[in-house]
Amino acid sequence: MIQDVLTTRRLVLRPLLAKDAQAMTMLVGDYEVSKWLTVVPYPYSRSDADWFIRSAGNMPGENWAITVSDNLIGMISHTAFLCRQTDLLLAAGETGAVVNIKKGQ
Repeated sequence: MIQDVLTTRRLVLRPLLAKDAQAMTMLVGDYEVSKWLTVVPYPYSRSDADWFIRSAGNMPGENWAITVSDNLIGMISHTAFLCRQTDLLLAAGETGAVVNIKKGQ
């Protein structure tokens, strides 16, 4: 079963919320960030962020907001229907160790 929130000593991973749209627009709208992302429009607009957050709600547990003090600092997505690694990701997050995850093939 997928948890709603994953808390570590430094970060909180939680579902994306409508209030994250402004920060997401700023973060993804930075060309130095967006050039490393597979598929995002550039320039990235507020309506792009709103659309993505609404879409993420249709795939619970696959898109996580990375927050510090409830402020969005990043995001992680995984494709559970391709990788089927949800339990592995949750267990790795609970270790407190740094985990590098490669995008599913």
